[in-house]
Amino acid sequence: NFPRFASKDSVSRPGAGDRLLINLEKPFEKGDVFEFTTAKPTVNQQTAAQAVNRVRAVPNPYVTASSFEPPLAPGITSGRGTRKIEFIHVPANATIRIFTARGDHVVTLRQDGNIEDGTISWNLKTSENLDVAYGVYFYIVESTVGTTTGKLAIIK
Repeated sequence: NFPRFASKDSVSRPGAGDRLLINLEKPFEKGDVFEFTTAKPTVNQQTAAQAVNRVRAVPNPYVTASSFEPPLAPGITSGRGTRKIEFIHVPANATIRIFTARGDHVVTLRQDGNIEDGTISWNLKTSENLDVAYGVYFYIVESTVGTTTGKLAIIK
């Protein structure tokens, strides 16, 4: 049984064998039963295999800014913000490897989030934490449901 909470907004993670008591204001007859079940989230492998081709890098091309530009002042919500490229529609547990046009490895990114979050951010830094140069980059997305490739540009 769940402990009683001081407010309706409290969050609890139930465990095996826990019971939940729901108080309803609708009158029921004696012996009525309100029953529901939940399903564990799953990944449809066929749909995921087709969706792996939807992976994109945005914005593409990325227009760089000078590293000496100051960050946005507090309270300002538009303009130049954090330097990043986001990979969208990435399958769960995927790995993204980014390479230069010469084939040199730049960085490896991992999607360790849940199945509903298909976005990985890249801060435009190498695995040695150095700013990347402008140019064309290639990426490989590998996951259990398939592999796809793409390219992105960073321009001055």
